[in-house]
Amino acid sequence: MRLANRAQKPALLLALLSLTLIGGCPEQAPTNAGAGTTASAAAKTSASPSTGSSSASSSAATRAGCKPPQGMVCVGAATAQIGADDGDALERPAHEVKLSAFVIDRKAVSRTQYEACVSAQQCGQPPALKTDGDAGDDDGAARHISWAQAHRYCIWAGKRLPTEAEFESALRQGKLEADAKSLAWVSDWASGCYSGCRNACDEDCKGSDPRGPCNGAAVCGRRGEKIVKGGPRPSARKARIADKGSASIGFHCAASWASSAPALRTYPPASLSAPAKPPADPTPPSAEQLAAFRDVVEDRDIANLPLCKKGADRAGCRDPDSYVVSNEPRQDLWLPFIRNLGGGFVGVGADQTFTFISTARSQWAWLIDYDRVVVRLHATLRAIVLESETVEDFLHHFTRKQKPKTKAMLRRVVPKAHRKMAIDVFHKIRPVLQEHYQRCAKAPPKRPCWLSSPARYRHIRLLHQQGRIIALGGNLLSKGAMLSIGASAKKMGVPVRLYYPSNADDLWPLSDQYRANVLALPFDDRSVVIRTISLRGEVDKHGMPRWQYMVADGLDQQRLLERPGWHRASWFLRNGFQPDPKVPLTLVSLPAKPE
Repeated sequence: MRLANRAQKPALLLALLSLTLIGGCPEQAPTNAGAGTTASAAAKTSASPSTGSSSASSSAATRAGCKPPQGMVCVGAATAQIGADDGDALERPAHEVKLSAFVIDRKAVSRTQYEACVSAQQCGQPPALKTDGDAGDDDGAARHISWAQAHRYCIWAGKRLPTEAEFESALRQGKLEADAKSLAWVSDWASGCYSGCRNACDEDCKGSDPRGPCNGAAVCGRRGEKIVKGGPRPSARKARIADKGSASIGFHCAASWASSAPALRTYPPASLSAPAKPPADPTPPSAEQLAAFRDVVEDRDIANLPLCKKGADRAGCRDPDSYVVSNEPRQDLWLPFIRNLGGGFVGVGADQTFTFISTARSQWAWLIDYDRVVVRLHATLRAIVLESETVEDFLHHFTRKQKPKTKAMLRRVVPKAHRKMAIDVFHKIRPVLQEHYQRCAKAPPKRPCWLSSPARYRHIRLLHQQGRIIALGGNLLSKGAMLSIGASAKKMGVPVRLYYPSNADDLWPLSDQYRANVLALPFDDRSVVIRTISLRGEVDKHGMPRWQYMVADGLDQQRLLERPGWHRASWFLRNGFQPDPKVPLTLVSLPAKPE
C-alpha cells in the first residue's frame, strides 16, 4: 500500500495497489447584490435606425405579460429573417431562423454601468479609462471594451451577450436605440458568411436559436475573431479581433425569457436569498420504490481499465490512486448553495458524498465510482453506520482496540459479494480512516462534515436504515450504470437535485456518451452540479492540486452538454461569476430569486 506523505494529510489520497482491486412593460433595475448595484444608464437618447417593419412578436410579448428589468425590452418568440442577399459577402445568404423569447438592453451598456463592474473588481479596466478617461463617445456608451470584457460584464450583471440572430432580430423590430455608426459585440464567433463561402457558418447559424460557429462554445479551434453587429442595416456584420476594443464598438446584454420572468442570474442566487426549508425526514419506502431504486446496473468494463500513465488522456484508463479521502479541501464553499435541495443525489467519491447528502437532505442517493476500493469502502461504511447509533459509536469502530470486533461484525453483516474486499479495505487503511473521521467529527461549523453534528449523522444513518443509499461500480463514460440511474430516478419520479462528478469530467473531453449519461438524469429547476476544475500546474502549500470550485445550474449544464461545440468542463468557467476574486468559487448561471 502506498500512502500520501504526511504533508499531504489535509488533502490525503491513497494508493491501494496492494489490494489488487479494480415589450411595453414596466421596467425594473437589475442588481448584483454581491458587487454593488448596477448603475442606471446615463446615456442620451439617439435615433433608431431604419429597421423595416416589425414582426408581431412585440405585441405578443406584451400580451404574454413580459416584465423586463429596467432598461431592457422583451422580444417574443418568432421566426426571424437573418442576413441579406443584397448585402456584403459576410451577410449572405438571407435565411430564416426560429428564436425563443428573450430580453435585451434597449441601449448599449453605459460607461457608468461598466465602471460599477470595474469598481466591484469583476471587470477589467479598458486602456482608455486608465489614460484619458474616455471610455465612450458622447452617447455615454462604454467603448474600447474587448469582447471578453463585454462578456464578463454581462455575466456579472446576471445576463449574457446576445447571439447575432437575437441582436439582428431586435434591430429589425426597432427594439434597440442605436445609430448607423454604432457597432456592438455579440456572442458568436466570426464566420466568412452564412453559407456558400470559405469559413462559412453553415448549420451553426441555422435552425432554432443558432449560436454561431462551435455552437457558441468558449473555445472554437483557432478562431480569434467575434462578430460585431450594427451599421447601415440590420443585417450588417463584421469580424473583429476579440481581445481588442475600439471607439466604435459597444455592447448590449440579453437574457433568456421563460414564462413571464426573464431568467436573470444576478447575485445572490435564490439558494442564498430565499433558502429552502429542510425537507421532512423520509418515511420507510414501499417495496415497489425500493425495487425501482435498486433497478440499476454496474459497468463491468471497469475491471479491465488499465492504469493511467502520467500526463495521458484519462478517458480510457483509471487513476492509480484510490481516493478514500477526498483531496478537495474547500468543499465547504459548495454547501450554502446545496442546502435543503432534497430529491436525489448522484455522485462519485468516498465519504465526502455524505457531507453533500446531509447538507442537501437528499432523499435518495446513487453513489457511483469506477474504483472498486471506493465502492467496497461504502459497503464497509454502511455496515458500521447501521451498527452505530451515534457519531461516537461510529468512531469507536475504527480504534485499534475495537479492530477485531469490527472485523467480526463486517464478516457477519456485509453481503457475501462484497465481504472479503470490504474487510480487506478496513484492515489495510483503518488508521488512515480513523484519523480522517476524527478530524471530520471535529470540523468547525463554518466547514461542517457529515460527522460534525448529530443531525447530519442521523440523516445518513436514516437513509441507510431505509435502504435509500446504494453504491455501485460504474464509469461516467460507459453506457450502463449512469443511464440506469437516470432511468431509475425517472421511474420513481425523483428529480436528481445534486450531481457531483468531482473533477472527473475535467480529465477528458466531454464524449457523446458522457453527455448522454448526464442528459439522462432527471434534473429540474432546482438541480445543481458541483465540480472541481484543476488549475493546471498550481499546487497549495501541502503540494496538493489547486482547485476552482464550481456550482452550476443543472438545467443550464444540460443545455450546454446538448451543444457539440462544448468539449471541456473547464470551459463552463467562462460563463461563471466569482463573487470574491480571492476565493476559488465560481457560480455558473444560478438563478436569482424571482421578483
